[in-house]
Amino acid sequence: AMQPAGGRQGDVRRWEDVTEMIDAATREMEVGQMLHAPSFSMVDAMAAIELGDPKMDVGAGRRVRLEQCELPGELTPSQLVGVMDKLVSGIVSWVTWTMLPHNECVYLYRIDSLSDPCLVCFCKLTVALSAVIRD
Repeated sequence: AMQPAGGRQGDVRRWEDVTEMIDAATREMEVGQMLHAPSFSMVDAMAAIELGDPKMDVGAGRRVRLEQCELPGELTPSQLVGVMDKLVSGIVSWVTWTMLPHNECVYLYRIDSLSDPCLVCFCKLTVALSAVIRD
């Protein structure tokens, strides 16, 4: 394992072999322990994606056009609350940088196709709130 050794010399980084240090540290570790830099964040690690890996990168799979997505005609109260909960969770994750939004909510892109006035209002509010936060 190699790591930068405290700076750059011209345009070329100097690297230092840390293999022995890591090997020594891991010999003293218990199962379940982890060796990491002080700047490491488990939240960041869990939010990281592997680009191009269909299991981790939603964009690597088959793309579906918004027009192809079918919206249910009428939502039960439970389904309606579920959609709203997902939208609020997405906004909170986006605002707190907990994770990048990795899937789209078709309801936000097809507000005019929604029949439930409560959901229409909630989606419009979500879009407006996102614009205010972004700006």
